[in-house]
Amino acid sequence: MLPPILPSAPADDNPALAFTVATAECERTGEAVRPGTGLECQSFVGHLQSMPLVTVYTSVKPPADEKLDRLQRDLSSTAARLIGKPESYVMTCLVPSARLTFGGSFEPSCLVEVKSIGGLGGGVPAKMSAAVCALLSEALGVPANRIFIVFSDVPANLWGFDRATLG
Repeated sequence: MLPPILPSAPADDNPALAFTVATAECERTGEAVRPGTGLECQSFVGHLQSMPLVTVYTSVKPPADEKLDRLQRDLSSTAARLIGKPESYVMTCLVPSARLTFGGSFEPSCLVEVKSIGGLGGGVPAKMSAAVCALLSEALGVPANRIFIVFSDVPANLWGFDRATLG
């Protein structure tokens, strides 16, 4: 279960509100409040930087359900591990049989979108690219040189969930 959603007012604009919300979240999870850090407890930090989404569009016809299930579980755990977020916040979406061309060819290909609120800095995209290409090549038979991956760091105020935004 995801933590409650923050009010839509950015924390930077209302520090008292941010501290109150963070304190309530820490009390709910039983974590210690760390006043003055700006990161009052781990649940609050995770909440502010949550919701990785991995979407895979592929021209390949879908393999058996158990193979698809395993691929999506592997994509989810890989995203959580590399982006550094709890897997309970990760969503994957697989769209097989998409009409894709790559280099003017209809040969098997994939377009992958990785979106997250934070967590995509440093070497994360390169590591994620290598891991995702390996997973897709193995599960779908798409060569790594026919896989495009687009990484997007999305501001929390542009990510909606449960009738609100995350920032």
